Amino acid sequence: MLTMGIDSGSAMTKAVLFDGQEIVDFRMEPSGSTPGRVIHRLYEELRTPDTAFVVATGYGRGNIPFATASKTEITCHARGA
Repeated sequence: MLTMGIDSGSAMTKAVLFDGQEIVDFRMEPSGSTPGRVIHRLYEELRTPDTAFVVATGYGRGNIPFATASKTEITCHARGA
């Protein structure tokens, strides 16, 4: 079972695939003028049949309708600390 995290920022969009122990794969791309397209492309590139959860964060998290959960940047920083 894998979890995908997508951080859609105003400048960069990052996506990571995590197996619970380590990063399996990741992508990073400028958000550009069409962040929704970038989000969808990164999602399609990383998604596998084993991807069970998708967590969205960042400025563009509302553009990730297929996300299982959505977290604010502040919540992510607090959990990381």
